Amino acid sequence: MFLDRHAPMKSVVLGAIGLMASSFHGWAADPGDARVYFSERVEPILMRRCLECHGDARKGELDLRTRATALAGGENGVVIVPGDPKNSLVMKRVFFEEMPPKKPLADDEIDVLEKWIADGAYFPDEALDPLAITTEKRAGYDWWSLRPLQNVEVPAAESGMLPKSWNAHPIDRFVGKALREKKLTPSPTADPVTLIRRATYDLIGLPPTPEEV
Repeated sequence: MFLDRHAPMKSVVLGAIGLMASSFHGWAADPGDARVYFSERVEPILMRRCLECHGDARKGELDLRTRATALAGGENGVVIVPGDPKNSLVMKRVFFEEMPPKKPLADDEIDVLEKWIADGAYFPDEALDPLAITTEKRAGYDWWSLRPLQNVEVPAAESGMLPKSWNAHPIDRFVGKALREKKLTPSPTADPVTLIRRATYDLIGLPPTPEEV
């Protein structure tokens, strides 16, 4: 929805932003739709691209975890004006690639934030938790190794493409199931000489001695 961010005349671009934003101004989204739009489109952007600096760190005295703190703004004043993207400082900053500083938002992400603010800048009642979503820099609660343990059904033992020995251990059955789904066949079973060479190279970086073989 925004114009080319690399246009030479910033004043012309900002005027165009104002014209586009006017089509949204004054219209309030249905609360249910706003809630869904925020959780599915806006929250992932805030979590992955904004809260590292504007969460606990409160860089620039700006905290984007709640509606109250976001609307309060930071050291540069108000950054979000619900219903008015044109006068929302955060939109100008992301549009001119000043925020986030190292990796600017994509055009579609900018469009999402513009629509969100134009629709009233909905926030849930509870504060956003920066650790709720995994980002490129850190693991969140949804990271595979941080999820609670749970019992899962072990795939059934199957004959055919996999050696019979693969049915002896549950982990082998999971690997075998994934191989079958991708139509891949496992490598042949390694002989003892190959196994001892792998073990010693992995452990000490040297080949096995004749006595070890």
